[in-house]
Amino acid sequence: MEGNLSPNYTELCLKAKIFHQNLQLNLGQIGQIILALASSVLLIISIRTYKRNKLALHYNFTLLITNIIILRYEKENSCYALFCTVIVWTLTAIINGYMVVLAMQDKAFMEKPVLYIGITTETNSSYLVYMNYFYLAMIVITATVDYFLLRTNRKNKSKDVDYSLSRSYQINENIIVMKLLWPLDVCFAVLFLLNLSGATYLRLAQTNRTLVQYVADFTIIQLIMPIHSIITLLLYLNFVRKNNTRIAAIVESGDHTDIHFQQLKSQWTTI
Repeated sequence: MEGNLSPNYTELCLKAKIFHQNLQLNLGQIGQIILALASSVLLIISIRTYKRNKLALHYNFTLLITNIIILRYEKENSCYALFCTVIVWTLTAIINGYMVVLAMQDKAFMEKPVLYIGITTETNSSYLVYMNYFYLAMIVITATVDYFLLRTNRKNKSKDVDYSLSRSYQINENIIVMKLLWPLDVCFAVLFLLNLSGATYLRLAQTNRTLVQYVADFTIIQLIMPIHSIITLLLYLNFVRKNNTRIAAIVESGDHTDIHFQQLKSQWTTI
């Protein structure tokens, strides 16, 4: 095995060992620890909030679900979500597999000792850079389309047309969902742009930094990911707080059907 190694392999191993010994806990790593703990706390709060604010269905709601159009609408939504998930997972697996194959073909990458295993090599680095810019473009397009969907549904709601239960149900559900998704899309687009900008600046300025400084700066850029997790959870908690009045309560007495429709009307007028 030793006969197949390059002459400077031992020297590279010693340099890697010295580099690892010189690494110290930097500001970026401390920030990652703090943000990870904050994300865990917010995740626990979000789970407790979800369980505490579950939708309590009115027991006359069974009269509403007999509407075939609403049932079909819900079923088609589930099928569409499943179809999109399968497509995204399949494309992700194909792209990651292709990047791994490119990395395995790089002989220089396979011969050098590495402290951290990754799939970024000289062979596929340009592909990864262009792929990130493609992702950014898709994220911006998605956020823009979601904004116009939100505007379109609000305009359709304000139009004077004959009342339709299925139409009102679909429009109001669309508005509620888009009021959560659109801020999440904008948040992800902005933070992803900051991540790419920081990585581009670090890549251009790497010649003026030592390897230890480069790793420290890289860990600071990686703070964007836990920051995104925290903002996502905060947006969800804010969404639940603002829409808490839309949760239907169980009515124990009185004209249940009339009260229930009055609640729906008051909920939808606040959207």
